[in-house]
Amino acid sequence: MAPITFAAPALDIKLTGQNYREWAFSFKMLLHSAGAGLVSHLTDSPPDASDKDAKAWRDVDDRVMAILAMNVDPTIRYCLEDLSTAKEMWDFLKERYQQSSYALRYSTLKQLHHLQQQDLSIEDYLAAFMKLSSQLVSMVPKPNSACKECGVRDKYEQQNKIFHFMMGLRSTFEPIRAQIFGRSSLPTMAEALSAVLAEETRLHTIDDAPLVPQHSVLVAPPQYVVMDSSLVSKEKPKEKPKCKHCGGKTHTEERCFQKYPHLLKEFKAKRAASHKGTTTTVSPATPSPLPPSTTTAASQFTPVGAYMSGGSIASALVSGSSNPSSSWYWPSP
Repeated sequence: MAPITFAAPALDIKLTGQNYREWAFSFKMLLHSAGAGLVSHLTDSPPDASDKDAKAWRDVDDRVMAILAMNVDPTIRYCLEDLSTAKEMWDFLKERYQQSSYALRYSTLKQLHHLQQQDLSIEDYLAAFMKLSSQLVSMVPKPNSACKECGVRDKYEQQNKIFHFMMGLRSTFEPIRAQIFGRSSLPTMAEALSAVLAEETRLHTIDDAPLVPQHSVLVAPPQYVVMDSSLVSKEKPKEKPKCKHCGGKTHTEERCFQKYPHLLKEFKAKRAASHKGTTTTVSPATPSPLPPSTTTAASQFTPVGAYMSGGSIASALVSGSSNPSSSWYWPSP
């Protein structure tokens, strides 16, 4: 006899007692994927032992029982030991863990009211929201197919579901929240979710974008150049004129009052005329000849030259008497 190979599919969650609704839905989907007709064993009673298909049905039912037992918590698994069919196991779990009491309803509503997105993504927040809201929906009595007002009530409940979902979003989604509630007609849950996901993608794009400076022109920090002191030219200060005749440091030999006394008399006369505010022309004595090397320059730039040319000594004194750097500078006697 050939050996029997059997691989029981496993769920990503196991029944713990608090997650019955999610587990029951997942288990049904698992049976649909495992083979056709397996789900019916959760609700159908076994056929008569005299039925020709009874043995084949029993083999399939044993397989469903094994799959069910391997997808619940071990502490719950041992409670199924005395049950003989998959339907008995299913009914036992449903009766024990599908709660519809007021305490469970109150607890679920409270959790849904305090549910906030915080640091969760939209997908994670939606999963937590749907888990709580689905539990509440399962507690609602099934309406009669002949009820005409049930459609209006279902629409009202779906709108409340959208309100609860939008209430838990972070403040960064306030623009899209205002946009959805500002419409003339409230969108469906699927349309609202699509808009929120698009807004989340846009916000991620902004957060991941590199920072761009507001001004295109960047101010470079000041740069300082260190120069070698040996490269800097050291200019010697200009030496003050020194008289070779008397040794004075405020005039040259050509302007020395001791060597040329008549220059002192001319200077005193000019200063007296400037104090009176007149341009009195002084007739000095015949000046002594200047040295040959400075005769021409002195006739042009000194009061002597102004006197020789018939001009006013006082007018010639105005431009040069107050400027120490000029060629015509007379110190106080």
